[in-house]
Amino acid sequence: GDDAVDVVEIVETVGDPGVAVKLNGPDIDEIGRKRIVAQGGVFQEFSGRHVDDGGPGDFLPDDSISPSFDRREAGPRGQEKSGQQEEIVPLFEKEVPVTQCYERLVVRLLQNGDYDRARTWCIRGIQKTGKEFSGIAENLQKSLRQLAELEKNHDLAAAYRAHEFFERPCRAFYSKLQQAAEKTESWPAVRSAVLGFLEDGVRPDLPSKRTGKQEWPLPGLEFTSGEKRRPFQKYPDYDTLIDIAILENRLDDVVELHRSRPESARWGYGKDKEVADAVMEVYPDISLEIWRGMAEKHISRVKPKAYEEAAIYLRKMRTVYKRTKRLPEWREYLEGLRAEHKRKRRLLEVLDVLENRRIIE
Repeated sequence: GDDAVDVVEIVETVGDPGVAVKLNGPDIDEIGRKRIVAQGGVFQEFSGRHVDDGGPGDFLPDDSISPSFDRREAGPRGQEKSGQQEEIVPLFEKEVPVTQCYERLVVRLLQNGDYDRARTWCIRGIQKTGKEFSGIAENLQKSLRQLAELEKNHDLAAAYRAHEFFERPCRAFYSKLQQAAEKTESWPAVRSAVLGFLEDGVRPDLPSKRTGKQEWPLPGLEFTSGEKRRPFQKYPDYDTLIDIAILENRLDDVVELHRSRPESARWGYGKDKEVADAVMEVYPDISLEIWRGMAEKHISRVKPKAYEEAAIYLRKMRTVYKRTKRLPEWREYLEGLRAEHKRKRRLLEVLDVLENRRIIE
């Protein structure tokens, strides 16, 4: 945000883990939370903005932080500036139980190419911070996945991508999981298990009472993972199932899921709009039904701005009626709206524009 530290440059990583962000700007002692990021051998303060991972070289922390910033800041920075590089890692290892700076230690080990110790400290850090500082644990998990990718352990890398998806199911994480699993030839089995999870909420990668289902084809993680239930989440997870069906162009499934989705699972019009846009070529009546409901909902608010919002969906309806050579139905629908809302002058003006009629003042 505008009140955070200025981010002047994002430095492209060139296979050197940890060298990723260059920051300039005012002292951020009093601006939000602080982070330490390794940059060219010097630890810089970071405001806590999360940088999305782009590849094996992108080892970055997010906005989770322990309360012991001051202690972890002074000593190591002085050691760095004095050139005592060989003493940095032992110092980090000594202080990490107090500072919780597992990410900083892991970054240094990765810079040194000491992958085995980096992995060990990732696992310890996850075990120590998982409950109190979940953001730190998540970034250490990311580092473990990136290590697996660097070592071309594709099965393990895919398992971490699956864990990421199960923790926060979404279309983007599903695509990343697919890309990882396709390198192991396990994608068909993984995909079947993932879709099953979205139906009943039972994770296939954890011990459970699930029977008669396909076994999970990916290896276990390098740390003990419990199940993190999302608050208020109910299954089937219709939104994510619809997203994936749209992604895979399974339009029959999109329509079926849309019709099965209960009103209690609907939050606004976002998903309905995605469904209408996705299926309008193959299932125009489904799209017309969705847009009609959204237009009439806006009209019922009896506000000029809402009428303009309704016009967006009415135009979409007109396009489909025209494409399917059903313009008489369109005109009949508009006349019905005029008759029902004949006292709403501003709405009638909007309808006039839709029909290219001249507005009479």
